Amino acid sequence: MCGIVASWRPHGQVSEEQLRAGAAALHHRGPDGQGTWMAEDRRAALGHTRLAITAPQNGTQPVASEDGRIVAVVNGEIYGHRALRAALARAGHAFRTESDSELLVHLYEDRGLACLDALDGELCFALWDGHAQRLVAGRDRFGARTLVWRHAEGGIDLASEARALFAMGAPARWDRDAMAWAMAMQYVPADRTVFEGISMLPPGSMLVADQGGVRVSAWAPPLWQPQAATAWPGLGDAGQAEAVRAFRRAFLSAVADRLDTDAPVCFHLSGGIDSAAVLGAASVLTGQTLDAFTVHFPGSPLDELAHARANAEHAGARLHPVALTPRDLLASLEDAAAAGEGLAVNGHLTSHFLMNRAIQRAGFRVILSGEGADELLAGYPHLREDLAVLAGSHLAAGDSSATRGLMLAHGDTLPLDGVAARLGFVPSFVRAKASIGAKLRAIAADSFLAGAVADPLAALIDEREAPALRDLHPVDASLTLWTRLALGGYILPTLSDRMQGAHGLEGRLPFLDGRLLDLVRSLPLAARIRDGEEKWILRQAVTGLVPEPTRLRRKHPFLAPAIGLDRDPDTQALLHHMLTDFRARTFFDPDKLAARARALASADPAEQAAWGPAFLLALTAHALGRAYALEP
Repeated sequence: MCGIVASWRPHGQVSEEQLRAGAAALHHRGPDGQGTWMAEDRRAALGHTRLAITAPQNGTQPVASEDGRIVAVVNGEIYGHRALRAALARAGHAFRTESDSELLVHLYEDRGLACLDALDGELCFALWDGHAQRLVAGRDRFGARTLVWRHAEGGIDLASEARALFAMGAPARWDRDAMAWAMAMQYVPADRTVFEGISMLPPGSMLVADQGGVRVSAWAPPLWQPQAATAWPGLGDAGQAEAVRAFRRAFLSAVADRLDTDAPVCFHLSGGIDSAAVLGAASVLTGQTLDAFTVHFPGSPLDELAHARANAEHAGARLHPVALTPRDLLASLEDAAAAGEGLAVNGHLTSHFLMNRAIQRAGFRVILSGEGADELLAGYPHLREDLAVLAGSHLAAGDSSATRGLMLAHGDTLPLDGVAARLGFVPSFVRAKASIGAKLRAIAADSFLAGAVADPLAALIDEREAPALRDLHPVDASLTLWTRLALGGYILPTLSDRMQGAHGLEGRLPFLDGRLLDLVRSLPLAARIRDGEEKWILRQAVTGLVPEPTRLRRKHPFLAPAIGLDRDPDTQALLHHMLTDFRARTFFDPDKLAARARALASADPAEQAAWGPAFLLALTAHALGRAYALEP
């Protein structure tokens, strides 16, 4: 992960000191070099910290067009860049580096704001167009890379992370409305952060800033759109077989593209089919002994080491277990929250932070992982629950126990009438989040509850988009909301991009590939959920790439043990210290939280699991507030 910063001051001048401070705050993302560019009139400036992945010998940024009037900084990768470079060279463009990032400025020369349409990549960028006197920024269609921005001194500042904006002068304050959404839904809208005045550029969006103001618009269509229904039986056996072959070809191509790098590569691995499929495909494509890392929770029922070991052995890979205890997860929570710049409802935040630290210390730079497969292929239990409810039933208790209380509702919920009115039904994951929201209200400060946003759950569904959502199959409507809120707003920016960037690593996501998305969107829902089995087409397509028990295993999301709710004396002592110094007082009542912690320490595992998400969100809010000295 590289780091980028940009500033534009239409009626003044950019402070070079602030620009350099912003870039310096992102050194962890790009430890291999730093570069800045300033316009002659000092009204626009760009900064970059480099993680040398492609063309390490001469890929320094910022990169510029032949006439020097178009300058850009880029974070991420462009796949198939060699063929695209050759085509641009034939069209008359002269390249100064061998970096894939330079392609962006030449594509912009030819296509202007439509440049992203020609790219297959996981990237975000900031670009100064000296001809049109405008600053342009963009984020890839899935949101694999992150960009935040704020209005500043009549212009704007942009950066890969909010910490860079703080270093450039942004006040460090909580956004109360965003926290109201987080307290109800655990996520914030796609264009918000939990920091006042700091916005997130949504996935698939582009920002243009010029004398006419600042405009944010979508450059890519929504991931799921209304389309003509395709009857699965209409494809016939031959059609189904061809669809499976097409999926396998596209998947292998996506993995091959992401193996193209000049840096050492490793893999995230769990006991599930997604990461195992990526590792298995890479093993077949390279014929090499690969390295995989997995988190190990000794003694916990959530530990997947045995499954991960079987997946690694099947691929002939070296497995590197990273053993973590509940105390490890709690002790590193503040560092992980600071790195992620967001809130979490499970210890997987700290688990990823510590696993990525182990990967960095082992000398790797690039990680391939299975994120996005559940969004692409409707793999989550709450989506199968939506389908089951439509058929007049529910998931079996044993089929849903792992995610009950996190992705499936447990206990009372916040009011959901507004969601039902706008959408025509209540997605199972919204009901689950509302049940966590009810628990969060029980530990919230009275002063916060008095000023909370009315009906924040309904507000997450814009009245203008409600008709389009109602035109989708209910599973795809639910998936649309989940993808926007969870994938684009939390999983990719907080859990992936920033958690890897904290250790100078770059993540690559084969399942988030445009070819795979286009293929899956052309198929009926039964290609994803069939006879109650999620990810049907993937299970057929990866035959031989993963062990049979893994191929047939029911979805089990990567989850960590509840943090701070076990009976270990050291963990309880550390938790007591954290609660004694509780500073997130604007939102949570420390006395209510301490009382709840005491009660849960002796509660049964089911009650602990149900309360774990709410309890951890409060702790991460506390940790984030401490890390950045956030003001109410």
